Amino acid sequence: RWREKARDLIARNPRLAEVESMLEEASEEGWSMPEVDSLDQLVADVNAWTAKLARARTKGAEKGADLAALTQLLEESSEVQIQLDEVTELRKVITQAEEWGQQATLAMEGRPALSHIRALLASKAAIPVYLEEAVNLQKLARRGMDWLVRAAKVAPILFPAGPGQLTAVAGCADDMPYAVEPDPAPSDSGVRKKEQAAGRDAKRRKTEGEAVAEAQPEQLDDDEPGKLYCICRQSGDGNMVECDSCHEWFHTKCLNLTADQLKSVDFVCSACCEAKGESYPFSLAPRYRPARAKKLPSIETLHALLSEAETLPVIVDEVSVVQAALEGVGEWQRVAAAALESNPTVLTLVNLHHKSCALGVDVGALGARLLNVVWGMRATALAAQGSEAVEEIRGLLYEAERFGVGDPADLEKTRVLVDELTPRYCLCRKPDDGTFMIECDGCHEWFHGPCVGLTNKVAKSLTSYICPPCAAKRLTGDTSMLEAPGDSEPVKKGRGRKKRPPPTPMQRVCTVCFDATREGAGDLLTCGKCGVAVHAVCYTTEPPAAGTVWKCDPCSQDIPMPPCELCPVMSGGLKPTGDGKWAHVACATWIPEAVASTGLVDGLADILPDRFRLTCTVCKTKGGACIQCDYGRCTTSYHPMCALIQGFTMR
Repeated sequence: RWREKARDLIARNPRLAEVESMLEEASEEGWSMPEVDSLDQLVADVNAWTAKLARARTKGAEKGADLAALTQLLEESSEVQIQLDEVTELRKVITQAEEWGQQATLAMEGRPALSHIRALLASKAAIPVYLEEAVNLQKLARRGMDWLVRAAKVAPILFPAGPGQLTAVAGCADDMPYAVEPDPAPSDSGVRKKEQAAGRDAKRRKTEGEAVAEAQPEQLDDDEPGKLYCICRQSGDGNMVECDSCHEWFHTKCLNLTADQLKSVDFVCSACCEAKGESYPFSLAPRYRPARAKKLPSIETLHALLSEAETLPVIVDEVSVVQAALEGVGEWQRVAAAALESNPTVLTLVNLHHKSCALGVDVGALGARLLNVVWGMRATALAAQGSEAVEEIRGLLYEAERFGVGDPADLEKTRVLVDELTPRYCLCRKPDDGTFMIECDGCHEWFHGPCVGLTNKVAKSLTSYICPPCAAKRLTGDTSMLEAPGDSEPVKKGRGRKKRPPPTPMQRVCTVCFDATREGAGDLLTCGKCGVAVHAVCYTTEPPAAGTVWKCDPCSQDIPMPPCELCPVMSGGLKPTGDGKWAHVACATWIPEAVASTGLVDGLADILPDRFRLTCTVCKTKGGACIQCDYGRCTTSYHPMCALIQGFTMR
């Protein structure tokens, strides 16, 4: 019975499992007969063939098995009289490889699309066979992907995937020469960073007020992934507000809006306001920065990309993005040029600029010209408001400096206007520069501490303060500008946060003799640069010729306000000492050892050392040379300039 069954198996090409079952039964019974030897031979043939197949697969593990070798094995399988699943699988693989090779050959006959090549390479990944056509397609795909990577680097706004992901896609050819995988998923660290950033945004939205928080289009991320919003054409993240007219969403940062502004009125975007002929109630400052600080590509760069794409052996679908961007720029330039030639409003030009931001391309000289015109029109409108808009005009100048906008002529005109509108104070007739200032209890004028030789610490110890001009009035007996000490308010010390009062007319005094009406001294000379006032006789200088601008000695040498070697007071009538230093003429006049001659202060080396060790009772500091009171046994010490400024009797 067993022998008849064995002969039947040998005659009909059995399956390997059936042969092995028969051999196992013969082994258990201990039979030795020709049929057993025949079945053993069949199994040996199968093992030899499967070993060849395994070697072929191992040899092509990295690049894929050789198609010719697999075809040879398929032919040899006909000599094996046993049915094998490996033969069926091998036949299927060879058929797939041949069909894929035909498709690849057809694709390479013309100029294939990169997307078609990538699809073919992706399907080839499932065929473990080395094909020369796949290598050729991979080379074509690499050329196209390299172009995409370069395009993403020079035009990141047009290709938001970024060069990093595209490089990863193109770089997979190093490890998998026949397939281009999808974009890699973000790493765990990248996910954590995004979650942390989302948490910070949520916290910031919570603190910025309900008006903006309610306008955040969080639901849009789920309903319409990948949709772009605002004038920057970016995703809907961060604080956003919806236009009540066109229902477009805008980032509040892009429009320079705050939560307080949005609480008071319904928001309508500038484009809708222009279309309706209404005024835009918010800031018309253009959005200068490109989206997310990405550099905008130039028109020339995009043309170069198109020229390079035409030489590629493949058609890159993303070339249409560059072409569409250039077409948009061309249309925008036509509209912008026509608008600039007409009589546009600021709102019209700002909307044109925002449209250029949405293009994602640097529109070149025309865009810069448009911004300059917008800046000039805004400056003109603010200038008409006068001194009430001086802070806004300063903000315009800051925009011009930060973003490089504004016509040079308009900038100079605006700087002059700001200079004219800025309140001026003190002996130097300069604006509030942020340093310590003190108010005179006589004329109520404000003075810079360094200009009158006072520090904030010293001012705090004073119960009242009289400025040098008022002190000069007191010396001459003129009390028309002075209040009674008991009636004056406590001295105002420090800058504080209150707005400075407008400057009041005041009489200038000589910063050497501190007498505005000194007999025989002539008219006061005022430095055309720093504003210091002196008598020509006191300063030992010649009066300037008619029609010329006089400058003090430091300003004539372009040395702004050098320190005095004899006192801490800044400004005043200074002369050089001969060794590259400076000293007040008033100090040299009142210190016995020093000499103030024509054009020079001399004798500083002869000053008694003890004078430099005395503490001034006015400024409470050591430094410089002090003189002492000569009345009786009084030894009060003070710097000459400090005493003159404070109104001490000096004779």
